[in-house]
Amino acid sequence: MLVAGVAAASSPTALSADLTQLPLEDLLKIEVTSVSRHSEPLLDAAAAVFVVTAEDIRRSGARSIAEALRGVPGIFVARIGDLNTHEVSSRGFADRLSNKLEVLIDGRTAYTPLISGVAWDTLDTFLPDIDRIEVIRGPGATLWGPNAVNGVINIVTKRASDTRGSLLQAGAGTEERMFAGVRSGGRIGDLGDLRAYAKRYERDGLKDVAGNDTFNVARFSQVGLRADLAPAKSHALTLSGDAYDGEREDQFMVPPGAGDVQISGGNVGFRWDWQVAEGSAVSMQAYYDQTRRFIPNVAFRERRDNGDFHIQHHLALAPSHTVVYGGAYRYSHDVTGEPPLFFVFSPSVETLEYYSAFLQDQWALGGGMKLTLGSKFEHNDYTGWEIQPNLRLGARLTDAVFAWGAVSRAARTPSRLDRALAAPIGERGNPDQDTEKLVAYEIGTRILCECATIDLALFWNAYDDLRSRETGAPPRFGNGIKGRGTGGEVAVAWQPADAVTVRWSYAYLDLEAESKPGSTDTTEAAVIEDSSPRHQAGIRTYWQPSPAWNAAAFLRYVSEVGAEAREIPAYAELNARLGWRLTEQVEIALVGENLFDAQHAEARTPTSYSEVERSGLVEVNWSWD
Repeated sequence: MLVAGVAAASSPTALSADLTQLPLEDLLKIEVTSVSRHSEPLLDAAAAVFVVTAEDIRRSGARSIAEALRGVPGIFVARIGDLNTHEVSSRGFADRLSNKLEVLIDGRTAYTPLISGVAWDTLDTFLPDIDRIEVIRGPGATLWGPNAVNGVINIVTKRASDTRGSLLQAGAGTEERMFAGVRSGGRIGDLGDLRAYAKRYERDGLKDVAGNDTFNVARFSQVGLRADLAPAKSHALTLSGDAYDGEREDQFMVPPGAGDVQISGGNVGFRWDWQVAEGSAVSMQAYYDQTRRFIPNVAFRERRDNGDFHIQHHLALAPSHTVVYGGAYRYSHDVTGEPPLFFVFSPSVETLEYYSAFLQDQWALGGGMKLTLGSKFEHNDYTGWEIQPNLRLGARLTDAVFAWGAVSRAARTPSRLDRALAAPIGERGNPDQDTEKLVAYEIGTRILCECATIDLALFWNAYDDLRSRETGAPPRFGNGIKGRGTGGEVAVAWQPADAVTVRWSYAYLDLEAESKPGSTDTTEAAVIEDSSPRHQAGIRTYWQPSPAWNAAAFLRYVSEVGAEAREIPAYAELNARLGWRLTEQVEIALVGENLFDAQHAEARTPTSYSEVERSGLVEVNWSWD
């Protein structure tokens, strides 16, 4: 749908672009890449796609990538344990280990084969360096692989040439105890541009139901760099790398005094883009990343090394016919703990390999219609080959109206947790665990009016072979559940005056699940049904009364989550930010979050560890040449 801003200005002395001065029709022309794996206008993207821009992130006051996703229709974000730990899901199946959402940052996949989920506490960067976050609700497996079942989140950072000069961002607050980050960038002779950053934060824990501190404090440091080079006119090369180290008190799993959760890791990567000829472009990307995590007492230890290589060719065979095809290889090696650790995997050391090919064919049929056919063919070491086809049809009915529909198949391949968990109590892994499957049907439309835009998407999802908890001695995971998800999302952007933008969104979800014949599971179907809110709504307002002042407010409503003793009551909350630009280079901002309640629960976890508090912070941004 429409975005709430534009990318930050490339001038090193400008803190951000001015959202309120950009007409709505220009916002719809913003290019996205996640739907077709090549650039296309947002208006013509045949998918339920929403773009969170640099200006959105800045004006939201968000201090993490997960928090920046609040307000995206159909995306559920909840804090658990501390301000650094989240569950993020699309169209249901919310959980601390949410496993049906593919997340990428500059093409590097962020999910781990250990759980097929995302460790949001390690997914970080210097937030002012983010250009946009493209969010697809619904399957994206044809292009992005087996974790892209219910959605894709593609985080795109700015080119180094857009971050010349220096920027210091720092602040402190009641819950965000302190944060500081600095970035500096500039030219490398005639070759291109380079930037580097470093950041550090300390975040408080949440409260229990009695208002007592849970001591779940998180401390995290990260450094990184990016170079964008142009060794020849038709070639572009990007080199990047990050390293991080942190610790967290985690009372979900670690009693006080047992020690802190330790996390560390890093990544290096490169991307090469070659414009072979007009209408022919090749992209090649490779990266290596390593993660380490140790949870004392509960006893979990993991070191994981991932390597990834993929290549694609975008070819315009005719003005009305384009093809994108490519292949990929991924290597993942882990070393986990041995007994007497509590979370044990058997074998404790394993190497997994994935290789795939994809093809997407796009035809302009005339009359404003566009047909897209494609499929992903991927092989994994657990279940062999998975085929994930996709058909999309888009039609520009008028200059201001675009309609689309899609039918897709997606699969969530088993994780190490599903197949190899050997914990002494609770469920154990099933070496015969199969792939979870989805067939999705979607329709949608985008409408541009004189001073407003409307984006509507409806879906019907049929799930099969979902993970179940089969009774036995010992109990094991299985594929004994099937389900259905129906719903829709609507987002409206309204610009009543040059200085004011208002955005409203609503998402509805009806998720049903049941045990299949022969399954002995008696609990998981109900857990799936109650995993996510049925209703989410939000209204976000931006106001810039003068060049020196800007204000933003975000009012959101989330219906109840869970059932019986684990129910999280419905809540409404207000976040607000007031920015004052002292000079062209310096801005001071006040941010308030969760202003309606002293504290409230957000996630389906033990309520003594999930009360989010009212908070405030002061932020300073200073840029210079």
